Amino acid sequence: VSVSEAWDWLDFDGNVLFQGTQEQLADVVEDDLVKVWGTVIGAYSYDTQIGGGPTAPILVINHVEVYGHDG
Repeated sequence: VSVSEAWDWLDFDGNVLFQGTQEQLADVVEDDLVKVWGTVIGAYSYDTQIGGGPTAPILVINHVEVYGHDG
């Protein structure tokens, strides 16, 4: 059995769907700037009102850190 780990960081200005617990997200409010450590488990594609079908990654949260507020 072979096991490998990979990591990278991304300053992402787009849609990302996060899956986490209430405890993990308790300190996060609207307009917060956050760092999220997570594992990508798939992708979610959806239709927009103007047409087109963007795809957003789905991450399971391992850790989240609020580092600022935009607003």
